[in-house]
Amino acid sequence: MKYIIVNDFSNNLRKKSLYFTMYLIFILVILIIAKLVYKLSNTELFYSMVGLSIYQDNFLFTLVSVLTKLLLVFLTFNIYTYDLKNGLNNIFLRIKADKWFLMKFVSNFVFTSFLKAIIYIFIVIFIIFFPKTYFNYLLIPKIFCIDIIYTLCFQMFFLLLYFLMFYNKPMCGTISFIGLLSIKFLFPNMKFINNYWYIYSVILLALIFGLTILCKNNYVNLFERNSE
Repeated sequence: MKYIIVNDFSNNLRKKSLYFTMYLIFILVILIIAKLVYKLSNTELFYSMVGLSIYQDNFLFTLVSVLTKLLLVFLTFNIYTYDLKNGLNNIFLRIKADKWFLMKFVSNFVFTSFLKAIIYIFIVIFIIFFPKTYFNYLLIPKIFCIDIIYTLCFQMFFLLLYFLMFYNKPMCGTISFIGLLSIKFLFPNMKFINNYWYIYSVILLALIFGLTILCKNNYVNLFERNSE
């Protein structure tokens, strides 16, 4: 497991560092604009910049939320497909598909937490240097944990859709439709996540279980196209 985590870290940091750097520059620009143009409290600014809330449906903060989610889903896809595109014939001779999925989930969890921590630190440093209103820093650990649960749930949902595109397209369409009907759960605000974080926890466990079974029973159909 240690090898997989280290390998995924190395791959993402070495080959995708440009995307992360551009994202942090974008965050910095939006932070400066927000401070100069919008009269946000530090709490509103923090929630908006980490992608957990959208201030008055503002276009800039909507863009931040969308780009943050796209980056994190891109990260997940890269972690799960990198090995498959670079040696499918050898992977499952050394490890069972369900165990491989769980190890990759741990790797995804570690790297997602690492990236989120950098984003949080980056925004907090900005708030410290440009104080405007009171901000309760003691809430950050709780917000971070809830954010990670929601983010993993979001990532696994789209990973499930991605896998089902290769295995069962009608089922993929059905789940996509359910997702659209449950748009409040996919793109909530911080208050909603804070009140219903336990539901996200249950959904996350269900997604992990479903994806593990899917990988175990159908890994040939799921992954042979990823290796092409």
